Amino acid sequence: MSAAPIVARLVKRQDFLAARKGTRAHSRAFVLQLLPRKCTQDDAPLRIGFTVTKKIGNAVMRNRIKRRLREAVKEAAFPPALAAHDAVIIARIEAAEILFTDLISDLEHAFAKALSRPVTARGVRHDGNTGELVDRQALQKRPVRGKSRTTKGERTTGD
Repeated sequence: MSAAPIVARLVKRQDFLAARKGTRAHSRAFVLQLLPRKCTQDDAPLRIGFTVTKKIGNAVMRNRIKRRLREAVKEAAFPPALAAHDAVIIARIEAAEILFTDLISDLEHAFAKALSRPVTARGVRHDGNTGELVDRQALQKRPVRGKSRTTKGERTTGD
């Protein structure tokens, strides 16, 4: 049995932006973005970055949430398959309010869920029922039932 991956910090903006292209897992306390890294080392660490936006609260609240998330990452049990991945945790306000044990279990569950999903190209999503890939642009071009689409400035007449 192999050991759990070593956890390192994600610090470069470029790495945070790259993680946006990976798989996502949503939780009530955070959103997880997970992207596999291309590296040749077998013992490459799992790198995790934390994001707490200014919408959350003042600096004291944001720092408290980041401290809780960092501690939850230390306590969580990650599968060994997470080695050589980059993860970004985008906090929600609930991260400050939920029980610490619930935060740890949400974190473990989110990593397992994101790891089980395949990484898809940008603009492509999974159909919730069948699991097949669906192009988002094709979905947007479909007309809505019962409603006709008119362009801006064009009026429909009630003949």
